[in-house]
Amino acid sequence: MKTQATLMMNRSEKPNPLTHIISLILAAVCWITVSQGEAPAQMEGMRIAFHSTRDDNLDIFTVTRDGSDPINLTNHPAVDAFPSASPDGKRIAFVSTRDGDFEIYVMNANGTNITRITNQPGFDTSPRWSPNGRQIAFESDRTGIFDIYVMDADGRNQVNLTNHPAKDRMASWSPDGGQIAFHSNRDGNFEIYKMNADGSAPVNLTNHPDGDSSPSWSPDGSRIAFVSNRHGINRVYIMDDEGIHRANLTKFKAEESFPAWSPDGTQLAFVAHYDRYHATIYTMDADGGALVSLTDGHSIDVSPAWLPVALRAVSSEGRLLTQWGMIKRRQ
Repeated sequence: MKTQATLMMNRSEKPNPLTHIISLILAAVCWITVSQGEAPAQMEGMRIAFHSTRDDNLDIFTVTRDGSDPINLTNHPAVDAFPSASPDGKRIAFVSTRDGDFEIYVMNANGTNITRITNQPGFDTSPRWSPNGRQIAFESDRTGIFDIYVMDADGRNQVNLTNHPAKDRMASWSPDGGQIAFHSNRDGNFEIYKMNADGSAPVNLTNHPDGDSSPSWSPDGSRIAFVSNRHGINRVYIMDDEGIHRANLTKFKAEESFPAWSPDGTQLAFVAHYDRYHATIYTMDADGGALVSLTDGHSIDVSPAWLPVALRAVSSEGRLLTQWGMIKRRQ
């Protein structure tokens, strides 16, 4: 088991990958009765990917919408974290230290055919597929501070979109691919911004004295979910795409993070952090109702990502997973 001796490290020290990634999780966080709702027909069979410490290591798992049938997709001694599903559900981008540095990789949605697509010194993380599946936005501190980058889905043509002395992080594409939301402290504290997909015309959407972070653009483009500590604790909020009509959706007595829209826009997944080593993933309706716990809180389960194409396990004896949609089409 990798040790968790410290959560904050001097950059001159050799980093422990697991403690480094936990530090990133906690940094993202800083800056109830559960009911089972009826699933919309188009959501049946869908799975949710996330990363977890449940096997004494950070790996990428998927579960069903009710939290059952957990599958470890990576099962590797390195850190594997921050999954993002391609729009067609066939691939997952993620972060891994398996080659010694924090780089971005892509694999098939069943965990096969893992390919590294970045190879730069520094910390490359938080990949997000463009709506057309041709590009991936990500954040990197390869120049000494985090900026938002974009690259082709195979890792070519990497471009720094923000190139700003402040920290720019957690990109989220608009559904038409024309804009990217992100959070930044360029105006003194962390706020939610949006910019054109080429990095031009950044606009501060929140402009609030408390910290706002982790934007997630809704599939219809009309709303942005985000995290704010404007009530003294990080909770999930929602606003329209112009930053108006903001509403708090959650009331947990825990720090919350990583809101993520379901592909049909009816639900949000998010994380509740109870302490440094215990975090639970929940889903809820877009109005904050019908709360469902997907994980049991015995480990750090973080960074949920909905899979547009569901997966089903063939067996637990080492055989590969099968795409359920492909099985259905062949019947």
